[in-house]
Formats: sequence, structure tokens, C-alpha cells
Amino acid sequence: MSEKTLKLEGWSPQSRPDEDTDMLYHRQMLVEIVFGLYRRKKELLAKTGMPPQPISLGEIFREYLSRVATLESIGQWKCKTHSKRWIDRRINECACPTYSDSGEPRIVAAKAGLYEPNPKLFRC
Repeated sequence: MSEKTLKLEGWSPQSRPDEDTDMLYHRQMLVEIVFGLYRRKKELLAKTGMPPQPISLGEIFREYLSRVATLESIGQWKCKTHSKRWIDRRINECACPTYSDSGEPRIVAAKAGLYEPNPKLFRC
């Protein structure tokens, strides 16, 4: 059973952050990272006869940092590099229907902290 959180007077919930090009760019990149890592992991596991497994937030963040480093090295990175917590939040948004243009997110949370392509939209 969950307990009610005590809130100070004047407390208000966080509002949805303003959409900007940085956020949209990062969401697109994170979806691409989930797809790429999922496919790579699926192929490796298939060789051992194991079923596909979802991608963890840690794996996603490490790949994000790798891509940022690559883009910086060739002078193509124009955005701010964000913290893991910020990236985790954007991944959660990517899996949320309210942030999807079609109402169906391209990635879904398989379990807490684990993501994969949405099986309703993609056969992976």
C-alpha cells in the first residue's frame, strides 16, 4: 500500500516542459538509440538461442554519450550535453502516448527502466 506524500503549502506539480528543438532532437536520437541497441542485442542473443531483451536506461545513456563524443569529434554536435537524469526523463517521454504525434509511442517500457520498440508498431 502506498503512503500519501506530505506536501508543503504552495506545492504544485511540475508542468510539462516547453517543447523546443533541443528536446525534439534528443527524443528522436533516443528512439533511434533504443531501436539500434535492441536490434544489435537481439542479433547477439539469437546466436545463443536466447530471446530478445529490452534495453536498460544505463545502456541507452552510454550509447548517448558515445554518439555525442562522435558528433563532437567531427564538429556536428550543436546541442548541450545533458545529465543522465535529463536523458532518462526524455526516454520516459518517448514511451508516453501524450508526447507522440500519432498517440502511439514508438518505444515502450517493458519493465521499470527497460525499453524496447513498440511491438504494436514494429516487428523487431
